[in-house]
Amino acid sequence: MGSTIYYENFDEEKGHHTLFSEEIKEIAPLIIDKGGMSKLYSNPSFIEKKKADKVSYFWDDLTDCFSFHILNGTAEHTNCKSSNEVEPGIRKLASSGRFERRVLADAFLEFYYKVLPSQRGTRLFFDPLHKSNAYLFLAVPYVESHGSQEKYRKVRRELLSGYCVINKFLNPSIEYIVGIACKTREDSKRIDRSFFDEGQDFSYADFTEWGEEDGTLAKRTHDEYIEKGLLAKRALSLVDCNEFPEGSVGLKKQIAIKGKYRNLLCRCGSGKKIKKCCGKR
Repeated sequence: MGSTIYYENFDEEKGHHTLFSEEIKEIAPLIIDKGGMSKLYSNPSFIEKKKADKVSYFWDDLTDCFSFHILNGTAEHTNCKSSNEVEPGIRKLASSGRFERRVLADAFLEFYYKVLPSQRGTRLFFDPLHKSNAYLFLAVPYVESHGSQEKYRKVRRELLSGYCVINKFLNPSIEYIVGIACKTREDSKRIDRSFFDEGQDFSYADFTEWGEEDGTLAKRTHDEYIEKGLLAKRALSLVDCNEFPEGSVGLKKQIAIKGKYRNLLCRCGSGKKIKKCCGKR
């Protein structure tokens, strides 16, 4: 019954839901309707929230995959002596709530499908609840010049580390960055279990003890990446999300996409091309 009360009581000033509003607390005695669960499951806002949360399970799978291999010692590569060193990063992935996971999964998948085959791309995404924390997404295509898969993964890990340091240098307020690197998609096929079989790289950078020397080295890395054409100009964009969307408008955001992007499958999961779904104008 408490779930129903929670979903129905939203504190506009505090910006979150509460089990008992101030008005309800003043009522004595307090009586809870036994039919509350049925009312909850039929609540339009709750129904739309459950639909919107479907994408968040991708973040669950990503977290489980990293956790399993790191904690069981089956990761292909690790730059730490023990799992305790990377545990804070895994804990960060696992501690996010359902709404935060929805936002993070949506951000990663949007980035993943936006990077075209054979292209490299990065995206810095700030934690929706803790602005001093950020996530760095990196997609790197496999090319023949990499030679072996082992060499490719080494190059990708080095790039991930470098981009994390550069983004700290460009955004001094960042204290922690969770880095996730994957192989650039080869076609417009949607992500399935084969994505996890390819293997992704995970890193956790703690910048709380960042010093002047660290800044100097980061500046050098930043300049090297620019010289090698590895750092392009990026625009800052804001994402407006509603935990409890009111109808389909809250689930699908109208976006203007031109060129080849319009023929990709829409990330909302409808099975339609972008130009006939969320990208329809």
